[in-house]
Amino acid sequence: MTKTPSTPRNTTKKARRPAESAASPDAAAVVSEAPAASVVRQPRETKALALRHSLQDPGGASLTSLMASTGWQAHTVRAALSGLRKKGWAVQRRTEDGVTIYFIDPEAQVPDGKTDVALGADPAQTAEEVTATSAVSAEHGPVV
Repeated sequence: MTKTPSTPRNTTKKARRPAESAASPDAAAVVSEAPAASVVRQPRETKALALRHSLQDPGGASLTSLMASTGWQAHTVRAALSGLRKKGWAVQRRTEDGVTIYFIDPEAQVPDGKTDVALGADPAQTAEEVTATSAVSAEHGPVV
């Protein structure tokens, strides 16, 4: 035996909007006069961006330091490094005292359409201008 609800549900009812007042056209005019693109937003500080910042340091970063800075496990950091490579970043590695150091080659081109936020580049700059203005040491040792 099934139990029938005591009161039927009315799920199609929508909330009513308040009626527009006579002042709303003036308010719309004030809103439309404000410049929409005058505020420049800074990029969010994401873990992926923190990873890229660490890789762009002149000394590079080890896997353990990348894990500590992002809070990710080793396989997640390695996957993020592969993702950067697929996006066109020149992620390379070398070995120092048995520890693998990952770094982004400062001599390589920044991928098209991307800005080098870690180096403080202006978003309007081209990749060539960003590369030319970077102050990162080119000496990273042998690539393994």
